[in-house]
Formats: sequence, structure tokens, C-alpha cells
Amino acid sequence: MVDVSLVGSARRSETGTAPGVAAPQRERMAVQVRISYFLSQRGRRDSLRKGGDGRRLQQVVGTVGDADLDLFAVDDDGKVRLDATCFVPRDFPVPDSARWVRKSLSGPTDLEWDAVPAWADLIAVARAWRQAFEKLTTFLEAEKQQRDSIAQKFFADPTARAERIDRDGVRIAGCEFINDHPAAAEARRRRALDEEELQKAKQASLADWIARHGTDNQRQRLIAGVLPWKEATEAAEDAL
Repeated sequence: MVDVSLVGSARRSETGTAPGVAAPQRERMAVQVRISYFLSQRGRRDSLRKGGDGRRLQQVVGTVGDADLDLFAVDDDGKVRLDATCFVPRDFPVPDSARWVRKSLSGPTDLEWDAVPAWADLIAVARAWRQAFEKLTTFLEAEKQQRDSIAQKFFADPTARAERIDRDGVRIAGCEFINDHPAAAEARRRRALDEEELQKAKQASLADWIARHGTDNQRQRLIAGVLPWKEATEAAEDAL
């Protein structure tokens, strides 16, 4: 998140442009950016030696040109800020003056600087963050396309079944689907139908066994539809 204000401004000619003369080019504008970062104990001492405030959380303001402006997001108020304390990609080539620090086992991993970083070092962090963001966006889009393709094939094949169904979601063709996804709902519906068919087949098998091997009383109650399936199951199991 970076604070952006225009340092330069386009100047317009007070007198206009004479016929046949090209309009003057608008001056390029430098944009002000605010970057936050952490200093380690050594870095804080370095900050004090250089006339800084020695705080762990530092904010520095600098300017970037047109090319580097694309590295940052601009908010609705025209502010551009970059938080380089905890949103730095882990594969970022850490300079010698910085290191990863985890304050607790469950806490985030922070990037701390052992010396006050140069502006170029912080811009390098911004480039790494943007590259990681674009890489993640590409990965998520590819993953979505694969998931959509698997879901379409699943819906098109009524014999297809999920590989796993649990409380949190389902797995179909090696792809995870959350419960809110239509494919997950369809997978659960198909499992319920399968269980219902299995139960019907089991009951038909028990009915056949009672008809051939059950007692007269059991056969009569089976015909009347009042024989408990638990009793029929226990009778068949006891006969094994």
C-alpha cells in the first residue's frame, strides 16, 4: 500500500500554440510513494547513527517514474503505499543487509533490515511482490480453468463419482471442491442415491433369504411389511 501524490505537474502554454506548430509535450510526472518496512536491532542502531528515529517500523517516502509506478496499486484517494513488512514473497532474493525473522512459531515471518535500506532495495521488494502476485494470479486462473473443466466432465458423466467426500469438501478427479461448489453438491447427491440403491439391494436380498429360510412368523410379517430389517439381518447373520 503506497502513498501517491503527484510531485510534478503538466504545464500548459499561456499563449497557446501557433498554427502548424506541434503542441508541447506534457512533462513526465514523478509519483510519491510511501513504503513501510521493519528494522532489526542492528538496523535500529544504524537508523539512530544516521539521524533516524530508531523505530522498528519505518516509513520512507520516495518518488518513482512511469515504469515503476506499475509495481504499485493506487487507492481511491490516489494514495500509493507498499507494506514491505510481511507481504514480501518468500522467494525474494534477500539482500545481505536483510533477513527473515519469525517472532513466534505461529506468527508471521517478517523481513527485517540490519541496515537502513537504500531506496533501490525497497523498489526491488516492490518488483518481487508484483512478480509474485502476477505468478499467483496466473496459477489461480489456470487452477480455475482446470477445476471448471473437471466439473463439466463430472456433470456430463452420470456414472462419475467423487474420490472423497468429507465435511469440508469433495475431491473429484484429483481436484478439490469446496462445499459451495455445484460439483460438490452433485457429488453428495449421487452418493446419497448410491446409498439408497445399496440399501434397497440389501433389503431385497434379506427379503429373499427370509422367504426361503425364515420362520413362518417372519415370512408372514415380511409379507405384511412389518418385519424389522434389523431382525432379518440378525437372523441371516446367525444362520451363517
